[in-house]
Amino acid sequence: MVKIINYTKGNYTITTDKDKIDFDKISSLFSNNYMNYKITKDILLETLNNSLCFSIFRGENQIGFARVISDYSTFAFLCDVHIDELYRGKGIGTWMLECILSYPNLQQLNKWLVNSNEAKDLYEKFGFCSLKNPEKFMEFCLE
Repeated sequence: MVKIINYTKGNYTITTDKDKIDFDKISSLFSNNYMNYKITKDILLETLNNSLCFSIFRGENQIGFARVISDYSTFAFLCDVHIDELYRGKGIGTWMLECILSYPNLQQLNKWLVNSNEAKDLYEKFGFCSLKNPEKFMEFCLE
């Protein structure tokens, strides 16, 4: 079972409590995302319900988000990582990754993936690297 955990650092809080998610903020994030998601609010709700979500707040204001898709045994996909532009460069992304990677239900995993056009240096600090065998990976192409 997924545990709700809160992490606090100064004026910032990271929580896995989905009831705290600012849905309008996350909806905007998804629609303005570089991956150009074209999803309805119902699908977004389903996406959040079926993921381990990490929300970052400064006071009551949600300033960041990330989600993990996992079987909680062997594999996790870290996706939709976003820190509000006003708060970038303050170590918040680093702290968020520390919290995600230390989350108790994810400790036994032997494979993590992340897909990102940004923050490659940040992910590398935590052990992420380019695919060792990219020829083994494929994606389903709808177009």
